[in-house]
Amino acid sequence: MVAKTHHLTPLDHLTIGPAGYISFKEKGLSEMLVLLPPPPEQKKIAKILITLDDAIEKTTQCHQIRGN
Repeated sequence: MVAKTHHLTPLDHLTIGPAGYISFKEKGLSEMLVLLPPPPEQKKIAKILITLDDAIEKTTQCHQIRGN
């Protein structure tokens, strides 16, 4: 599926802080167009991310138990 072409807010509404974090100026954020996938695809993405998060958590627990 090809997304429709939209006018995007210029990058001058972005700032990069000293720690490298990107932040948005309030006006820029309110004017920004964010393209989202359809709800069924969002649910699939969420399921994948939850599965990855669970795997990371289990791996972390294993390392803590082993003392690594």
